[in-house]
Amino acid sequence: PSEVRQFISSIVGEEYEDLFITALGTGLRQSELLGLRKRNLSLLSDPPVVSVTETLQRYGPAFRFEEPKSKSSTRTIAIPSSVVTALKRQLSRTFDNQLLIGDEYEDWGLVFANINGTPLRDYVIRKRFYRIQEEAGLRRQRFHDLRHCYASFLLATGVNDQVLQENLGHSTITITKNTYTHLMPSMKADAVEKLEELLFQ
Repeated sequence: PSEVRQFISSIVGEEYEDLFITALGTGLRQSELLGLRKRNLSLLSDPPVVSVTETLQRYGPAFRFEEPKSKSSTRTIAIPSSVVTALKRQLSRTFDNQLLIGDEYEDWGLVFANINGTPLRDYVIRKRFYRIQEEAGLRRQRFHDLRHCYASFLLATGVNDQVLQENLGHSTITITKNTYTHLMPSMKADAVEKLEELLFQ
């Protein structure tokens, strides 16, 4: 948690701040995040949700929208208020860019895009992510570790296995458990402490 707080404080005002906040608060894979379109957002629903219906894949200089890696990867995720705020801010920025660029704007319908509306390149995001960590004095993590961070915090809240599996888009609960089994001992310890608080204090 302390590293995450340090990371979040270091990206305030950063060009990709809202993208990183959304990654932390949804657990989306990078291709899902970069392929997120405005039509996938329901920010006024109760609760607000993000729907994953496609991914953005890069083939050299070309981009293509494709179906998620598996049927279970197509999913709807409830999102926290900080992510709603980040997404609203990003949508406002995108609208301003459209007005600024005018007829030259290429509207792919993307939430996260270049100033002219074209898709972001995955390696550009990763490069910036690494530099932010270095400048903040944080140990180097992969972009994919934001997804693991999301899963870790969900586990820490005591969410059940089924919800975790669905939010991450895993095809089976076995994949989820095998991926995060190293976190289970500490989760069990937390459960015992909570039981002690509830029953005996």
